[in-house]
Amino acid sequence: MSNTTETIWGWVIVIIVVLVIGAAFQGGKDMLSGFFDGSKPQLVDVDGQTFVACGGVSVSADGGLLAGDTFQVQYKDNEGLSHTYRGVRKVRMDDIPKMVTASLPTSKALKTSDSKPYEVGSVYTWPDGAKGKFTGYDVLTGDDKKPYLDSDGKPIPISANWEPVQEPNTACNPTKR
Repeated sequence: MSNTTETIWGWVIVIIVVLVIGAAFQGGKDMLSGFFDGSKPQLVDVDGQTFVACGGVSVSADGGLLAGDTFQVQYKDNEGLSHTYRGVRKVRMDDIPKMVTASLPTSKALKTSDSKPYEVGSVYTWPDGAKGKFTGYDVLTGDDKKPYLDSDGKPIPISANWEPVQEPNTACNPTKR
C-alpha cells in the first residue's frame, strides 16, 4: 500500500473512533422530539408503572452507549411537581382524551332534589359528580300495558332512565373536579 492510502485509512479510522466516542458520551439528547407534544397530558408507562403527565414530558438517552439502552423520563404531574426517572428500559406514552364519559347517577329518585320532575333532554349533576341526560320514565302499567294514572291524570313513574354524557377530562386540572 502506498503512503497516501495508509494516511487516508488512518484518518478514516480516527474519524470513526471520534464518532463512536462522541456517541458513547452523548447522554441527555432528546430522543423523541418531533414525535409527541410534551405539553399535552399523557399517560406515561415507565417500566410497567403508569403515571399521568400533565406537561413537560421529556424522554432522553440516559448516558449514551456506555450506559446501555436506558432512558431518562421527566414530567410534571397535575400539581405541577416535577418527576424524573433514570435507568428506564421501556417507555410508552398515550394521549389522554380531552373528553370522558361521566359516571351515570345511581340515584333511584324520581324527582330532583327540589321535588320537581326531571325534564327529558336535560342534563343533571349529582353531589358525588355523577352526571346524566334524562331520557324519560318507565311507568307503572296494568296487564293490558296501559299506564296507571295518578290523581292528576299523569302516568305513575316507577324508574328514571339516563344516558351518559361527555364532560371535560379533569385529570390534569384538579381544581375543576
